[in-house]
Amino acid sequence: MLGGGCASSQMKGTPFYTGEYDVRQGPVEDRVNLWPLLYYRDPALSVLWPIMELTDDHFAIRPLMSIYDRKAEDPVYNVLWPIARFDTRHDKHRIFPFFWGDDYFVGFPLYWHFDSPWTGSGYDGLLPLWSYNRRRKGSYNTHVLWPVFNRKHWSDNDSGWRVWPLAGSYNNRGARYRFAAWPLGHQWSEADAGSGGSCVFPLYFQNSEKENSLFLSVPYSKSIQGETSWETVLPLYHRRKSPKTKGFYSLLYSSGENREKDESWNLTVPLWYSKRSPTERLVATLAGGYWREGSDKSWLVAPLLAGGRAGDASGDVWVGGPLAHVGWDHEYG
Repeated sequence: MLGGGCASSQMKGTPFYTGEYDVRQGPVEDRVNLWPLLYYRDPALSVLWPIMELTDDHFAIRPLMSIYDRKAEDPVYNVLWPIARFDTRHDKHRIFPFFWGDDYFVGFPLYWHFDSPWTGSGYDGLLPLWSYNRRRKGSYNTHVLWPVFNRKHWSDNDSGWRVWPLAGSYNNRGARYRFAAWPLGHQWSEADAGSGGSCVFPLYFQNSEKENSLFLSVPYSKSIQGETSWETVLPLYHRRKSPKTKGFYSLLYSSGENREKDESWNLTVPLWYSKRSPTERLVATLAGGYWREGSDKSWLVAPLLAGGRAGDASGDVWVGGPLAHVGWDHEYG
């Protein structure tokens, strides 16, 4: 009450009220001030404030009942506030959990009724048994045993139906959606965007829009995103391609290329691995290998336990492991 301000109507039965009554106050010498036990100055009476109050415009025995604007034709009644309230001025009433007025009735939280859904526009629903929403003649949205049954015709471009989980079909401004045996089968499309797709879980998923598409399944999957694409056949191979790179991967053979860096590689398991770039060359086999980077070279012949390396100024050659060795270094002569 203190937060309401000393000039609010709730303070009329106290010595702190500073506003004006509708009728003239009694003389100050007749005032009785034993507040908060008792306060009286005609026409305000307060007993054990704020429990009992009587003024020219309201009467209250809190929390049992109160009447505001009691001299008006449309007063406001409260009974066991906030459980029951009857606002005759605005035609808004409640006996919790029921709320009603001129154009609505609510049994919170299950039943809701607004306006005139049967003859004009409005809503009526007892959740989850039914709900009926109507905007105008021929425009409606009906649910029965939600989410099982639905029939909707909001407009020619916004309509649909469903018997869940068996089947359903909806259209919303050119965007279409259908399902069957939910959540297994789905189909969708959007005419303006030129996109659409379908899905039968867990067999496949497919979606496409203009230059992009995606298809997922076991064992085959494929994706195209502009100039970038990939393709997979499990467990046989995976292939990818973009404007700058491409690659192919399988159990026995794999290869790749980076066009931007002019690099490439290929692998034949377990026989061969090769890598090539402008500054590097590498070949590795079961019998040996060769590696070059700039002017430095290395080689290996595994059956002969032979290998070597050579650069611009020095080099080494080994044969039979440590049995034979030749080395040179031009820097030291």
